[in-house]
Amino acid sequence: MLMTKKIIDMEKHKSTITLGLRKIPFCFLILFCFANFSYSQTYIQVNITQPALLLANAGNDTTIVLGDSIILGGTPAASGGTTGYSYSWAPSTWLNNDTLANPTAIPNDTILYTLFVTDANGCADSNSIKVNVTNAVSLENLSDDNLIKIFPNPSHGKIEIELSDINTSFNLTISNNSGQIIFYKQYEKGLLKNKNIIDLTDAAKGDYYLRIKNATLDITKKIILN
Repeated sequence: MLMTKKIIDMEKHKSTITLGLRKIPFCFLILFCFANFSYSQTYIQVNITQPALLLANAGNDTTIVLGDSIILGGTPAASGGTTGYSYSWAPSTWLNNDTLANPTAIPNDTILYTLFVTDANGCADSNSIKVNVTNAVSLENLSDDNLIKIFPNPSHGKIEIELSDINTSFNLTISNNSGQIIFYKQYEKGLLKNKNIIDLTDAAKGDYYLRIKNATLDITKKIILN
């Protein structure tokens, strides 16, 4: 194709080129020129840093004795992802706070807890822990230790408890024959040296087991409600 004449009309802001006897808009000329010249490529390297995989850690399966407490969650309870984690435990049964990384549980029965973790970017992961609860309370395990006095026993519902020579904090639980805890309280050092009244009038008649436990002490006494 022979280019015979070039016309640039500046007043009308139009540019055309005449090829043979036909006028072609200037934009087509630009495309024509690009089609006939070689081109080069430029590469840009972009480095993307991705956080480590988010992992929830509910802790290892474990077994506890009825009335004992356990702290759930690993150390740490979450890793990887983007910091700024939020936590949720399910079910929330027997937990002191289901939104903590490491809540305390005092389960009455064997239970499976699941930890759900979400990081600052909305990524999520979950992990579970099974807490097996055994009932160690039996007539063979009853203690005759004179550290604890319970009266009246048998009782119609209200009992008085008196301890002596216990200088550390401890947990006190009362459970029925099925192992269900009907009363639980944490006592600080020396709070049961005087007589303390526990009201069990709403409990059904039958045999119950009062247990006092800490790191060095484990005493169980039988209570009869009639």
